[in-house]
Amino acid sequence: IVEPSSMRSIIQLAGRVRRHRAGICQTPNIYLLDTNIKSLERPVGTATYCRPGFEQKDNFLLESHRLSDLLDPDQYTIIDAKPRIMERPCLQPRTNLVDLEHDHLRAVMLGDERRRKMPAIYWWETRSHLSGELQRIQPFRYDLHGRVRYILLYDEEYATLTFTRIERDGSETPVKHLLHDLPFERVDGVSFWGETDYVQQLEQLAEERGMALEDCARRFGFLELPERGAENGWDYHPALGLKRR
Repeated sequence: IVEPSSMRSIIQLAGRVRRHRAGICQTPNIYLLDTNIKSLERPVGTATYCRPGFEQKDNFLLESHRLSDLLDPDQYTIIDAKPRIMERPCLQPRTNLVDLEHDHLRAVMLGDERRRKMPAIYWWETRSHLSGELQRIQPFRYDLHGRVRYILLYDEEYATLTFTRIERDGSETPVKHLLHDLPFERVDGVSFWGETDYVQQLEQLAEERGMALEDCARRFGFLELPERGAENGWDYHPALGLKRR
């Protein structure tokens, strides 16, 4: 069951459904939802096929967010890579999801300055790969709401972990009440992959580097979590990580 975002994601998922399966698919095995949750939650005229997707509010905005309006039957009846590879002679990016992708990529790759201030051609023309400037001004997965740094400090005296928040001025605030153990029962014969004992790994790393346990935790035991909703705390499991409550 696929919530739409972009044609490339639909194609990718269709490939995963059939991966490692022999024979020809005789019956439909994918259900495409007619729209996505964002389109139901946000006002009409808002870009909702984005993150993931190619829609943007200024120059790449769709007139509809219903797949029944945005895709022709030959683009979804049999899902393969052709829509991503073969560009239609006359693009209609405001009314067709596939054409939107091609139009957006064309603007990026060919340097349409009116619609895209950072075309891909800048990468090799300016030899940007020799510096971190583009990464600095366009951070990967930049969080508009900000993030907060926390440290899992190990209290050797009481043999417990202390969840500690790093404030903007660099001071530390214990916030152990924000971290809640997440219960998880495994069935017989199932085990977690990899090492999940944080304290054991911390002790081993501190010994290898000749560091105090507390210093090692401050240097390597930190994590950055979204600022929004942090007041509700986090569910934590050593193997599964953290989830906002």
